[in-house]
Amino acid sequence: MSQTIGEIRMGQTIGRREFMGKVAIAAAFPLFLGEGSGLAQTKRKIVPTAPPVQASSTIRIADKYNIPMFTREEFKHRWQTLQQGMESKSIECLLARDSYNLRYVSGACGFDSWGCTAILPQRGNPSLIMPHDLMFGYAHEILPISSDEILTTASRDSTGLLAKKLKDMGLERALIGVDDRSIQAQLQKELPDARFIDASDILLSCTRIKSKEELAYCRKSLENAENAILAMYKATKPGVTAREILGALIGAQVAAGSDPDMGPLYNIARWPDPRPSGQPYPYVIGGSEQKLQKGDFINIEYYPTYCGYMSFVSVPIFLGKPPADFLRVFELNEGVLRISSELLRPGHTQKDIDDKVAEYLSAELKEHIVNSVDGDGRPSLIDYKNMTPHSDKLLKQVLPGEVIAIAPLSFWDRGPNHLVSDTYLTTAGVPERLNKLPVEILVV
Repeated sequence: MSQTIGEIRMGQTIGRREFMGKVAIAAAFPLFLGEGSGLAQTKRKIVPTAPPVQASSTIRIADKYNIPMFTREEFKHRWQTLQQGMESKSIECLLARDSYNLRYVSGACGFDSWGCTAILPQRGNPSLIMPHDLMFGYAHEILPISSDEILTTASRDSTGLLAKKLKDMGLERALIGVDDRSIQAQLQKELPDARFIDASDILLSCTRIKSKEELAYCRKSLENAENAILAMYKATKPGVTAREILGALIGAQVAAGSDPDMGPLYNIARWPDPRPSGQPYPYVIGGSEQKLQKGDFINIEYYPTYCGYMSFVSVPIFLGKPPADFLRVFELNEGVLRISSELLRPGHTQKDIDDKVAEYLSAELKEHIVNSVDGDGRPSLIDYKNMTPHSDKLLKQVLPGEVIAIAPLSFWDRGPNHLVSDTYLTTAGVPERLNKLPVEILVV
C-alpha cells in the first residue's frame, strides 16, 4: 500500500530558495512535567476521604482517579534539588507561579492551577496558595503537598493570603526568588522589607536534567505521539476529509493517555503550493471538509503531552510519489539531523552545531549559508526543542541527561517548516535516539 523514502530517493539538485529563504529564529520547547488585602482569608482543612497514598513503585499518586502522576519521592527529589540551587544564591524562599514551574514543584496543573502560587522555603516542604475554592477538594486528594499546606481564599485576589503565609513563616525580610516579576510588584506593599530576585535560572537548571521517572514520561509521550501519527497515516487516503485524519490523530493520542495540549500544526497542499499571509500553516480549528486527493502533501508537526512532558514529532505524508525537488529537501534534512546528532554531546553548544550545519548546507547548495544569531543567542538553522517545561528557554551548552528534539528548519515559498525531527537523550558520549519511527516519508 505504501512505500518509504528508501525506495524512492532520487539524487536531484535543489537551489537555496527551496530549502532556505531567510534566517529563522529557533525556539526551544520542553518534554514534558491576585492582589489586595482585607479580603476573606481562610486556611482550609478537609478530612481525607481516603488514607494518604504513599509513594510506590509505580509512577502514580492519584490512585483514586487513576491519573498518571509522579510519586511523592520524585517531588521530594525535585524540592531538594531546587533547595540546593536556592542555597547557592542565598535565596530563603522560592515562589513559583509560571504554570509549568507550578506543575513541576507542586503537581498542580490545568484548571486547578489557575492563579495559584507555590511557596518553596529553603528548608521544608512547599505550600500552595489557591485563589478560589472551586478545585480545593480535588487538589487536596491529588497533589503531593500536605492538606494543611493547601490554602485558599474566598476571592480570586490571593496576595493578602500569600503575604500572610510568608509572614507566618518568618520571611517578611527574606530574599525571595520569583519566576514572575508580577509577584514582586504585588507583594512589595505587603512585604516592604522583603527583597526579590529572579530565580528562573534555578528552575530551568533543575528541570533540564531528567530523573528516572521524568525520562519514563518523556519516552511515553514520544511513543504516544508517534503512534498517533501512524493512526493518521493509516486513515489517509484519497476522498478522506482533513477532519477525519485529524480525528484519527487526536483520537489515538487521547486513547493512549496523552493530552493534545497544543494541538497539531498541519497543512494539506500540493507541493510546493504557497501559503497565505506568509504563514507556514493555515490556522484551522477542528479540521475542515477538504478532501484529500492524489498528489496532496500533508506536513504536520505535533506537540502533545503526557503528564506535562511534551513530545515533538514531524513526519511528511504524501498521497502518491513525492516529486524530485521534495526528495532533495528531505535528503538535506536527513543530513542536518545526522550532523546535529553527532555533535549533540557535552562540550558543544547550540552554535557549534548550527555552524556545522551551515557548513554542510553551504557545500550541498553551492552557496554560502550564514548562521545568524540574535541577541538572545538563538541559532538560525535548527529548532532545538528542549523537553523541559519552558517553551521559551534555550540551552546554551549540551549537558548529559537532557531530552532534546532536533528539528531542521526548511524554507519554501513564504515560511519556515519542519519536515522531520528526532529526539535524543544526551549522555556523556553518543546520545540515545528515543524515536522508534525511522526518519522517512510516509507514502500512501
